Amino acid sequence: MAWLTAAAVPSSALGREADRSPHPRNGDHLDRPSDFSTSQRKKSKRQGCTRQEASHEIKWAKGQGGRNKAENEPKRLRPRQAELQEPSAKIPPLNDPPIVLISYSHKDEALKKELITHFSPLKRKGLLACWHDCEIGAGFDWKQEIDAWLEDATLIVLLISCDFIASDYCYEIEMRRALERHEAGECRVIPIFLRACDWKGAPFGSLQGLPHDAIPVVSRHWASRDDAWLQVVRGIRTAIKNWRAAAIPPCP
Repeated sequence: MAWLTAAAVPSSALGREADRSPHPRNGDHLDRPSDFSTSQRKKSKRQGCTRQEASHEIKWAKGQGGRNKAENEPKRLRPRQAELQEPSAKIPPLNDPPIVLISYSHKDEALKKELITHFSPLKRKGLLACWHDCEIGAGFDWKQEIDAWLEDATLIVLLISCDFIASDYCYEIEMRRALERHEAGECRVIPIFLRACDWKGAPFGSLQGLPHDAIPVVSRHWASRDDAWLQVVRGIRTAIKNWRAAAIPPCP
């Protein structure tokens, strides 16, 4: 018989015939492997692409994901480059004014205020930031605050007088820690002689102080006390300039 009825055609053949699209899209019938199931074929048609195209898209997506992951990963610097970009722990950023910590006896409060007043031109020009224990706010641990500022200061000035030497905290704690950092190259310690006293043989005795020749600020040598403070401020300005020059690395 030249033709077959529907009852004579196996059901599996009818299923395959029903699944075939009369108008294959983009050569679907050419790319589909023999083991591509009917359900997968329907799913591929619903998504509007062939299995081969879907496979290409998956591979492309994985490749893109790998590239994006590589792009998002932080670039690893060579050891020398990382070392050059790390700021030194001993030298504050050059854009920040150096911190000048004042270590003094409270009996010299009036002279300390005079020094801070004479620091005003340097503070207005951003050449220094002054700190002393009167800056500690209410409720703060004064010892912890002083210790912290002792570790951060760039310059530490010691206001030398008989009361400073008599103070156990000024002499044994503040001065000794300041000299330790000075010897380690982490800061600069400058004695400022306020009043006449016997300081010969003190641990700071080998350091160049201000005013010159260790002439105390309170002395008949000066026509005016402002003359003594002017020499002190000029010496501090020079010390800051030298410190910054040493902090700038030489050109290769």
